[in-house]
Amino acid sequence: MLKIVVHDYAGHPFPLTLSRQLSLTNKVYHLYFGNDYGPKADFKNSENKNLNIESLGTSIPYNKDNFFMRFFNDFKYGSIVAKRIDEIKPNIIISGQCPTFAQQKILNASKKNNSKFIIWIQDFYSIAVHYILKRKFWYFAIIVSLFFKFYEKKQVKSSDHLIIISKEFFTQLETWKVNKDNITYIPNWGNVDHISNETSKDLKFLHSNFLDSKKFRLVYSGTLALKHDPNLILNIAKANLDIEILVVATGTGYKKLKENRYLPNNIKLLPIQPFHRLNTILNSADIFLAMISEDASKFSVPSKILNYFCAGKPIILSAPVNNLASQMILESKAGKTFDPKNFNDLKNFIDILKKDAKLRSQMSHFGRSYAEKNFDIRMISKKFENIFDDLLIEGNKK
Repeated sequence: MLKIVVHDYAGHPFPLTLSRQLSLTNKVYHLYFGNDYGPKADFKNSENKNLNIESLGTSIPYNKDNFFMRFFNDFKYGSIVAKRIDEIKPNIIISGQCPTFAQQKILNASKKNNSKFIIWIQDFYSIAVHYILKRKFWYFAIIVSLFFKFYEKKQVKSSDHLIIISKEFFTQLETWKVNKDNITYIPNWGNVDHISNETSKDLKFLHSNFLDSKKFRLVYSGTLALKHDPNLILNIAKANLDIEILVVATGTGYKKLKENRYLPNNIKLLPIQPFHRLNTILNSADIFLAMISEDASKFSVPSKILNYFCAGKPIILSAPVNNLASQMILESKAGKTFDPKNFNDLKNFIDILKKDAKLRSQMSHFGRSYAEKNFDIRMISKKFENIFDDLLIEGNKK
């Protein structure tokens, strides 16, 4: 029985499904940063004695607005995770969605304990840093981002294996001269076993949150941050006064909407909700909205569409066509993708969906079918386990 650390810094729902599956045959320690404010998995105690779920760094304050203090806190957090790794002494470590400085501490701990280290690349942190700094502190964005690029490049080349969620990431890794044999493409997945495709809406949920049960509803659920444009939601609301827009989110974009004194009346805001309410929230929708900016599309994939697939409602995505999310929607036929600069076509498509119940039904079916076909955690877990086996066999040969 292997000892496996699955470190998901953000604490999102889908990595926990992997840990639960892996723990059926291995001892798994699922670690996450307890003070990250994004969407969280249901971290209730598991009945499986082989799965330990641990919230770390809860004494570390987390504030995305204070860019520089975050780096110091990343060092602290990385040291806490490294100490835990020293105690566990795992055979395998998977670490994803982790800030660069914290990741370096974890990588060092893996080498110290002779653990096989896998970076689960959800995005490229150095590119994200450049993107953020270019907006706020353009005068030294290049210098700082080069520093992060140096460390991120060093980390991916020092790891035993890399798992990427988008084939587009191969291009960046190729420029860093990373061996392709050390890279495996495994796209993210939705929580298909916990999110169902309901034909009716939960009236209790609607009434308790002052939502109109008779209104056509567009839902945006998840992080609404710097790589998302809250103005798109405002423009949709102003162009469609007859529909209700429910935004269940967190992040800087959500904060901007909440502080907007002139917020259209048809936009309803709720803070991010516990995971056990997600099925009800998603099934209050007639259609879904997802987005990512053109710059951010180079390093990130809007993973919220994965649970949208599970709930089986048409998806409207504002994103470049080469983003993985755009490709998934094209493949699944569960919605339509629009260039971020092309608002008119997006608006017209909303008008079509409002009037065409048959088209909505078809797209709903395609979305749920795509989820059932591609999000089987047993098959996904097997791909990870094959990587573990190869790494350990290779290690034994040395």
